[in-house]
Amino acid sequence: NVTRGINSQQHFLGKTPLHLAAEHGELTSLNALLDNKMCKSTVKDFNGQTPVHSVIRAIEYAADRHNFQKVDNLIEVLKVFSRRQRRDFNEKIGGTNITAYDLGRMCKVKKVQELFRSFDMILGA
Repeated sequence: NVTRGINSQQHFLGKTPLHLAAEHGELTSLNALLDNKMCKSTVKDFNGQTPVHSVIRAIEYAADRHNFQKVDNLIEVLKVFSRRQRRDFNEKIGGTNITAYDLGRMCKVKKVQELFRSFDMILGA
């Protein structure tokens, strides 16, 4: 029963289906979950992270590993949250003044910087 388990935290880290869809960049699943009015985007996992926090952590992880295709996909996830739930997207991360939106932009900048470094290496600069 999808409705009964939509906010289930049976994952060993207490992640809901929305956490998992978001951090894995599953846009179809993410949209389907968010279309269900029973789905709560503010449920925190056992580490106190909302689904938006999970996406941010996944972006940082992918960017650190130069997996820019994954970064792009996860930024699309943030855009979905932005369009659907503005308050989550503007939520401050971990007691800082950084919002999910700001962090997404920083990761995009990091991606561009890495690309320029790659071009410099290719051009021998």
